[in-house]
Amino acid sequence: MLAGRIRYILFDFFGTLVDYQVDNPLASFSSVIPALNRSGYAGDVSILQARWQSVYADMLLESMRTLVEFPFEAVCMRTLASLPGV
Repeated sequence: MLAGRIRYILFDFFGTLVDYQVDNPLASFSSVIPALNRSGYAGDVSILQARWQSVYADMLLESMRTLVEFPFEAVCMRTLASLPGV
């Protein structure tokens, strides 16, 4: 024992201990469209949302297969890279 002190390490495996629900990840993202338009994107929020959901689903399946968790930033980068004109 560490001099009478108890130490704990808590691991949360992405939704195991805390419920994780994303109803609509782009509901409040319409503000990014002007910035994307300045970068060459000619689509709208619905196209961006569909692309986001497709990329997220692909990455989730990949994560389930490899057991490697992905960061939120990876979804963002892969989505941006897949947008036409950006």
